[in-house]
Amino acid sequence: MSYQCENIHKSYKQGEKEIEIIRGLNFSWKDENVVGIVGESGSGKTTFLSVMAGLLKPDSGKVLLDGVDLYSLSKKELTQFRAKNFGIIFQQYHLLPDLSLEENIKLPLELLGLEIKQEEVMYWVEKLGLGHRTSHYPYQLSGGEQQRVAIARAMIHKPKVIFADEPSGSLDESTGNSLMDLLFKVIKEENQKMLLVTHNMELAKSCDSLYKVNEGVLNVV
Repeated sequence: MSYQCENIHKSYKQGEKEIEIIRGLNFSWKDENVVGIVGESGSGKTTFLSVMAGLLKPDSGKVLLDGVDLYSLSKKELTQFRAKNFGIIFQQYHLLPDLSLEENIKLPLELLGLEIKQEEVMYWVEKLGLGHRTSHYPYQLSGGEQQRVAIARAMIHKPKVIFADEPSGSLDESTGNSLMDLLFKVIKEENQKMLLVTHNMELAKSCDSLYKVNEGVLNVV
């Protein structure tokens, strides 16, 4: 996998002012399984992840995955490209409340029109320790369980990259630590690639490489 961004700029309007969050940011990623992104609150970590994940178009610059420039694609093409190649784990889970645990997990396969093999769904259910919860709905699950469903959903279609934005940020410390131990274990076992945004420096030390967003640019830590 070759993933890079070239000279990315992104600004936001704040009243009459225009605030540049990312300025001339460059990044290249090939071999590492887990890349960590740290930075102060408001430094642009989530903006950077959103640009890399095809969720937020930069004002200028390129984002290329295996030679494909994400933001040269049409809106429909980008949606399809993102669905196929990316898995995203949000801080707030974003599970669909009217779908069961099992239905939430297999949703990416349905959206991509892929064959749904029950044994594959159950593989992820068991891998994330959710075998006793298959028919439950999100409101019946704890925060840690909901985030494990979100992890399974992000990985079941075997995307090229997993994006995780403060995935343990809504959990208490003990639950969050257990969840992140599990996430790192699964990423390693499945030989996946993950871009992790975190404010937790202890957690960041577990990443294969680490970068800090500071004043709109990215530097190796």
